[in-house]
Amino acid sequence: MWKKIFLPLAILAISIPALKACDACGCGIGSIYWGILPNNNLHTVGLSWQNQHYTSHLGHDHEELLQSESAEYFNTLELRGRFYLNDRFSLSAIVPVGFHRRQSVGEWININGLGDISVMGNYRIFDSSDSLNHRVRHRFELGLGVKIPTGSFNALDTESVVNPNFQLGSGSWDFLFSANYTALMGQLGLQTNVTYKRNTTNSDDFRFGHRLNGSMMLFYRQNIKAFEFMPNLGLYGEWGGRDVENRYWQNNTGGHLLMSNVGIELYVSRYNFGASYLHPIDQDWSAGQVEAQARYTAHINVYF
Repeated sequence: MWKKIFLPLAILAISIPALKACDACGCGIGSIYWGILPNNNLHTVGLSWQNQHYTSHLGHDHEELLQSESAEYFNTLELRGRFYLNDRFSLSAIVPVGFHRRQSVGEWININGLGDISVMGNYRIFDSSDSLNHRVRHRFELGLGVKIPTGSFNALDTESVVNPNFQLGSGSWDFLFSANYTALMGQLGLQTNVTYKRNTTNSDDFRFGHRLNGSMMLFYRQNIKAFEFMPNLGLYGEWGGRDVENRYWQNNTGGHLLMSNVGIELYVSRYNFGASYLHPIDQDWSAGQVEAQARYTAHINVYF
């Protein structure tokens, strides 16, 4: 059965999916990965877990450097769904629940609860995935969506908090734009994704910097009886603009990050299981005051 099915687009959301966007924080849409879907038009429901870890500190010229160091742990569990309205158009939604911890000066702070829900419409521009007349088969899809401020946002004193992104939500309505492209030749495939998140100002007159991220992944299909294994390897990058508070740019915010990614997908019947590991290669967040550590993700999807 699986030999007759073309494994098309790896949807990387918020993020990464068509709903994929990333932030040097917990209140943004995390690195959401749906897996490589095994059929063009099957509806999908799934659960995803993501772990991010950051270390934060004030600049080395600060007299209280040792007292200002902190560590943030962002764990996010997401309920996700993707539903096809016709052959070209689908709707996606992500409902995140955050379990975040912050350690500073020997004390732990925990915030748990609903994050910002995201909804996106996806339109397939072209798709030759079911054609046997092409040696290389392609698929290209665009997405447009919105992030709803359902997660809590508490205004913070950015002069005393190194990482002001320790939140469940951004408190703002934000807009998502994505593009996904996949090519497959035999058992080899290439998947790329770009997502841009345009943020608005919340009721506390605070706006997180706009976010742009992209990924490129090579994958290989391997059948063993009723199972389909798909190891994958690639790069993931993100860029963040500076935050704005009370109409003033905030110093030591924004930056960039490049990570390597290695993962595995397993398909059996209408189920998909996957996991990935991301390792930082190059980064400069918040003028070096926030440092991203390795990330871990896992997911399960059911198709119907």
